[in-house]
Amino acid sequence: MLALIYLGLAIALGHLLCRRFYRLVSIAHRWAAAVLVGVLLSTWFTYLAVLAFSRLGEPLLSADVLFFVVAAGAIFWLSKKARKAETITPVAPGSSKWDWITLGALFVAACVLLTGTLYVNKQGRIRLSGTQTSDFASQLVIAQNFALAHNVPTEFAHYASQRPHYQFPFYFQSGNLEFLGLNLAWSVDVLSVLGLTSLLALVMVLGELLFNSRVVGRIGAALFLFHGFVRHLTSFLPSGYSHRAETWGFWKQVDFVNQRHLAFAVGIVLLVLIFLVDWYRRRSSAKGFVFSGVLLAAVPFWNAPVFIAASVVLCCLLVAYGLWWLSTLKTPPMLGRVLAGALTAGILVAGLSDLLAVYRNSYVEINYETDSLFKGLVFRRSVIYKIPDSFPAGLVREGLSKPPLTAFEGGHGSGKGQFDNPRGIAIDSAGNILVADTDNGRIEKFSQNGTFVTSIGPFEAPNGIGIDRAGNIYVAEIGSKHRVQKVGPDGTFIGKWAPGLYGPRKIDIGPDDSVYVVDSGRNRIVKFSPNGQVLASWGSEGSGDGQFRGLSSVAVDPINNKVYVTDSMNSRIQVFDSNGKYVSKWSVPEWGKAVGFEDLAIDSQAGRLYASSAHMSVILVFDLHGNRLGTVTPTPPDKLDGPSALALAKDKLLVLNNGSARVSVIVLPSK
Repeated sequence: MLALIYLGLAIALGHLLCRRFYRLVSIAHRWAAAVLVGVLLSTWFTYLAVLAFSRLGEPLLSADVLFFVVAAGAIFWLSKKARKAETITPVAPGSSKWDWITLGALFVAACVLLTGTLYVNKQGRIRLSGTQTSDFASQLVIAQNFALAHNVPTEFAHYASQRPHYQFPFYFQSGNLEFLGLNLAWSVDVLSVLGLTSLLALVMVLGELLFNSRVVGRIGAALFLFHGFVRHLTSFLPSGYSHRAETWGFWKQVDFVNQRHLAFAVGIVLLVLIFLVDWYRRRSSAKGFVFSGVLLAAVPFWNAPVFIAASVVLCCLLVAYGLWWLSTLKTPPMLGRVLAGALTAGILVAGLSDLLAVYRNSYVEINYETDSLFKGLVFRRSVIYKIPDSFPAGLVREGLSKPPLTAFEGGHGSGKGQFDNPRGIAIDSAGNILVADTDNGRIEKFSQNGTFVTSIGPFEAPNGIGIDRAGNIYVAEIGSKHRVQKVGPDGTFIGKWAPGLYGPRKIDIGPDDSVYVVDSGRNRIVKFSPNGQVLASWGSEGSGDGQFRGLSSVAVDPINNKVYVTDSMNSRIQVFDSNGKYVSKWSVPEWGKAVGFEDLAIDSQAGRLYASSAHMSVILVFDLHGNRLGTVTPTPPDKLDGPSALALAKDKLLVLNNGSARVSVIVLPSK
């Protein structure tokens, strides 16, 4: 309740301030401006008050009390001084009924997009879409830090030792709303939905103002929300399935999910732009300039994305104007309206398919309501001690040595022997180790003892690696290319193919050099010849035999010629013959709790199958019939940290750790 009162006061204050300095086009314009201005100014007021009260026991509580008092007083005073709201004229012709219907539909779409990708489920766990897992881990830490009222962070958790980034105020306010009574997911979602809906309302207003047409505003707002379909249409049409990973760029609807603070920044820019258009037309009092300057100065997101987003808004409005103009053509009769209607309907249908693709993405789950650590109870009375700058003699400073050059030491980075989000590993016939350094766009090659040899590439987000009997290397690229590349042992390009692939992840090579590819976006396995000809394809989304959810890996038993497939979200391994005919399955309880990149490795001679569990950081051992044999671990002090890929060497299992960005070696028991 307190959180809603806080937001109500902030929006009411924003409404009175905007009415004092701006002329407004419509009620939608008035309330969108009130939300954006109220949330922006209340966030800064509360945060600066927290800094002022930082030496008190409950700085956030003190800051909120001060805000309630000051906001109530300011609202009372401004209401007394309030003048009659001015409207920008001339008003575009037509009824506002369809404006409200359009805005309501966009509000529903925003709710589906934003609340469907971040919420607390019935088990009390936060369910988080896979499109936002990387950045959100650190951003939710910011919110949780303030919600627990323990600290005033001065660094951004995602990048150690750096100052807070542009998204900091948004997640500070999210933490404040959680502190005032909302759960963490709702505190982020409420702000997200308010911000995105307000932005779309201002796009409608700007279209109406620039082109004197309500229709242009409506179509322009829908285009801006759904314009991501343009970027993915070429992949959607051949594959029949629209998959989304965590990506960046203004041609993706995922941005509104991943970068939730963006709508507020762009909305403030549009609010000022609408004011400038009105001022230019009437050349009247310029007192709104001072207020606009304050708002722009308070926006913490001043870099290229803001201007790119504003440009995209204008482009969408120009396209909307073109569609509207097409509908007004009178010769030949009705042709213009039919074309404009067909194009608009196509945009909406494609945009909705993009919306559903984001909504249906993979997810992770985090304990929330029942987790004492997440709630901050475990370390409530802990003490942080300051370490002196001068180190005692004999104490070695960590992090000052040169970056390690062995795969077994590894480390995060882009140097030789370092990795950034590594996803795949393979061993060639000479025993060399190849690692897919995914976010650095390369394959790193190491000798048997882990010494760096060379890099192969560039690739776009390489994931799985397969090596045939001739030493040729097959690489699955899951970036925007969605393809498999084939290179020679020395990295020389041989060929590439992508027959409808969407999200190719892992690769394994059969005894006849056939190439088995995990096509995660379509939940299927595709079998190729070494030249890229499709030999077989099987699988679809679901829980039945031969269906998959969370498909991540494939492994071929060269002796029995059977294919083993990870069905992660269904918590099982399925077995097929080499042509995709279903054979059997068995349960893996350690899977299905979160999005993982579970991998398989088969030792045919020993009759063992090794399966990683990224969530549990453990390697499971089965026989080839699904009987559980136990687990294997590296020799202490080495330990696993988010195992993402496996490869078998002589009596050894190599495990690629995504979390610690290095390779672990597990010595296997004698056969």
